[in-house]
This record gives sequence, structure tokens and C-alpha cells, in this order.
Amino acid sequence: MLFFIRPHRRIPVCCPVTYEHRLRDGCGTIFNLSTRGWRLCGDLSLQPGDLCSLQIVLPTHQRITVAAGRVRWVQDTDCGIETLLMDTQDEARLAAYIRDKITEL
Repeated sequence: MLFFIRPHRRIPVCCPVTYEHRLRDGCGTIFNLSTRGWRLCGDLSLQPGDLCSLQIVLPTHQRITVAAGRVRWVQDTDCGIETLLMDTQDEARLAAYIRDKITEL
């Protein structure tokens, strides 16, 4: 079994997400996130290597958009999404949210 250490700390959350893959829409929940990755549980089936876009609403009510994410792994209805392309302002909002959460821990 191969293990690796993630370079970015994951923050536990429970945020609604909408996502799109090949002109199909899905809804679900983000259960943890970092600036580079997300754990998503949703109703639209994805496969490793798929590209998708995502929109989440953080607990602070800020909307974050990922223009492009790559599915890294899939297990049942859960999958890991690697962030590939985000708007600079959304990156900054996400980084600030994560910094605040790490400070609270």
C-alpha cells in the first residue's frame, strides 16, 4: 500500500457544492478541503482523470468557484478533486478561510 503526505493541510467542513462534468450537473457536499484538493460526495458519478468545475458556499457564505478540477480517486459516491484552475480572488478567499480555521484549531 502506498501512502503519501499531502503538502497542504485539509480542513473539515460540510459545504454544499454544485459541479459540472461533460455538460451534466451534480450536487453534493464537500467534507474537507485545502487550497489544492477537496473531498466531495455527490450525485453525479465521476471517474479518476475526469475534469469538472465546482462551486461551493463556505460556512462564511462566501461562494468559491473552481474553474477546473481533476478527479484523483473515487470510492463509492466520494471522490478527491485536485484544484487545477481558480480565479485569484477565490484562491485568496479560500486561503484566508483555511488560515482562520487553522488558527481556531
